Amino acid sequence: MIAAQGQPERKQNRRKVKQKMNVRTDMGFWCRLPPVGHKFEKTKNLGKVLVRDEPVASMVQEALEAYPNGRFQTQAEVERLLNDDPRFTRGKSGRVGPERVSQLLQKPIYAGYINSEAYDLSWHKMQHEPPISLATYQ
Repeated sequence: MIAAQGQPERKQNRRKVKQKMNVRTDMGFWCRLPPVGHKFEKTKNLGKVLVRDEPVASMVQEALEAYPNGRFQTQAEVERLLNDDPRFTRGKSGRVGPERVSQLLQKPIYAGYINSEAYDLSWHKMQHEPPISLATYQ
């Protein structure tokens, strides 16, 4: 009986959280897990905002800039760069795989934008300082 009464409350809480996340995302703030090379920092007026998480942020920036500029010809070279540095976060296998490199190179959050069907946003400008420019990302 108690569990059945809690279900509508849980649905209402879920709706409220989703609504608040949508508003915050519309304002240009990231509401999911922070991308690699970033972390959340709590501010007095804006709440949690994305900031660079060094030294990983510099490694991500180097990889994201070097690939389109021609320093690295393939994604495998980017993968080697990230695997050679023990400070870069790895998966369960202990290595950075090709899928992770591909995802890293394709996320518009690194150019300071969000493109999300879940939030019904198309190339919405974010509030954090991006590691690369939109031109570099494209």
